[in-house]
Amino acid sequence: MGKINFAPGAYVGYNAVRDTIKGLRQLDLIEFHKGYKSGSIENGEGEATTLKPTMKLLELALSYGITPATWHDHYRYIRAPATVAKPVLLRAKRKHGDKYKGKAMPLEPAGPKLDRIIERVQTLNTYLSKQNITGLRFNGLQRIYACGDDENFDWNMGARLYALGADNYQNAKKIYRANLMINGEKTKEIDLSGSHFTILHGLRGESFDPTTDPYDIPGYPREVIKCFINQSLGHCQFHRRWPEENVDKLAERGISLKDYPIDNVRAAVLNKHPILTTWKDSPFRWQHFHFVESEAIIDAMYELAFTYDVPALPLHDSLIVPESRIELADAVLKKWFKHHVGIVPGTKVKTEADLLR
Repeated sequence: MGKINFAPGAYVGYNAVRDTIKGLRQLDLIEFHKGYKSGSIENGEGEATTLKPTMKLLELALSYGITPATWHDHYRYIRAPATVAKPVLLRAKRKHGDKYKGKAMPLEPAGPKLDRIIERVQTLNTYLSKQNITGLRFNGLQRIYACGDDENFDWNMGARLYALGADNYQNAKKIYRANLMINGEKTKEIDLSGSHFTILHGLRGESFDPTTDPYDIPGYPREVIKCFINQSLGHCQFHRRWPEENVDKLAERGISLKDYPIDNVRAAVLNKHPILTTWKDSPFRWQHFHFVESEAIIDAMYELAFTYDVPALPLHDSLIVPESRIELADAVLKKWFKHHVGIVPGTKVKTEADLLR
């Protein structure tokens, strides 16, 4: 709702939005609930402003044949711009226990390395802006680096590609991603299996067989082992208790973590994966995993786009591609992951049933 959130050259500007909302409120067509923010960005709380249709607006729309099921037919997608205002964002380290992202930092030091990073992101944006992406919104990509205040930072931490805009395809629930189409063709997702765990082995120079399931430990559900390893790799040491969000997540799948004491799970995991015994003192953390993973993803996107003219959309540790090119995309992704990690990764092509699960 603030002027600063409207990028120069946007199709709809701040003044148009402000005046439209004012008019809709005066006509009693929307409910306006103003948001708030208290405290600092790092430690404060807040709630976004929300707009809700009134019954009057719904009845007006219905009189024109517009319903929640058909409103898409009354609008056309506007393609993403060829370049975005902020192709690269740099954030500081997140403070321990802070639920918010690290604060934004100036893009320093400027120079050839940063120029090359910006150029690569904008080149991908230009290519993807020419594709007909429908079913979900594509507004362009931004590469977000992390831990910019780390003494060892050299544009080598974080760096995943994030889709811009709150309504983007990455933010959509997975059941809706089955609707995503590229140039009129249905899409498929290629998911890197155990990406961070594989990268850890590569960075440590240890062998790893991705054809075996690292989460398969007798006596424990696969989801419990996967949960423990992933939460550990996203933290600087082992958790002493199960985080509430993971308790709730697995409960939705019919698994009670009360049945699996975290100390017992840790012992079982360390017995199978000795590489984690030194995790507390490891020089590699999530920001390093994200960087290596993002390099492989971006190189794969480049080859697919500019060698084979195959558009691919990033989804962190996955690529979304037209279903007719899934085998090619799988081979290219494996090639670049091995280039950066030294290990051919395991991959999985998600089915529509996987997205609906």
